[in-house]
Amino acid sequence: MTDRRRAPRYSLARTAPATLGLLQDVSIQSANGNEVTVLSPTMPARCDRLVVQIMCATGEVASLPARVLSTAPVVEGGVMQFLVALHVDGFTEPPVNSLHLLG
Repeated sequence: MTDRRRAPRYSLARTAPATLGLLQDVSIQSANGNEVTVLSPTMPARCDRLVVQIMCATGEVASLPARVLSTAPVVEGGVMQFLVALHVDGFTEPPVNSLHLLG
């Protein structure tokens, strides 16, 4: 057959460590110390590394590492969402603690 390729169509390169950032808006439902419960359109896996970004009263954006404690599906307004309990490192420290999250 004359249409067979003699060379490979692709070549694999060496892999390199990378970070993929997916931004997603969530609604904070409650906060107690560093434990924060949010309403999310997707359910994170327990192994996901999360970063919570919050606009502080000072106008700066705080980026805080978080880990998933638990998840639970809920129906909000006819749409399936997830209550996600997070442990957010540094959530109670300034300038983040100057926020009035729950009114």
